[in-house]
Amino acid sequence: MNETQIIRAQLETERRHFGAVTAACEALLQGAELAAHADFSNACRDYLQFALRRVSAQGTRAADSGLAALRSAPPDRVNTVWRDVLSDFKAACRERFDEIAARAKRQLPVAEWRALSGITADAIVEERSRYDRVRAALPAGVMLAPPDDASAGRSGS
Repeated sequence: MNETQIIRAQLETERRHFGAVTAACEALLQGAELAAHADFSNACRDYLQFALRRVSAQGTRAADSGLAALRSAPPDRVNTVWRDVLSDFKAACRERFDEIAARAKRQLPVAEWRALSGITADAIVEERSRYDRVRAALPAGVMLAPPDDASAGRSGS
């Protein structure tokens, strides 16, 4: 596998993981208070903070404001704030992965793939570590299954 293939494979892994974590949070929000599952909630919050920072500078601002709101939300608003954070995250992912898909139609040199992706060995290790933490904290009955393409941040590309 050459470097461009490694970068593209990692981007696809991130897209799937971002979508799976989002779908797991949304599934739990359907019938429970996410805050009632503290280990899972904390693991998801940490994962989403990392992921939002990966997708864009706008994602960094959204991560800072949305995740701060999660920490300070009164108990009766926690699920609403979670839904807002997840909605912002999905929008940032769609924008990011649509941009990547549009650029991928051209033959980019590896230096452009590096710049576009922000993929480094450290980023790969951190993403996997945070994803494994989410997986280890899954409440009973919740799965990290790949969601459909739309919820994973891909809008039909």
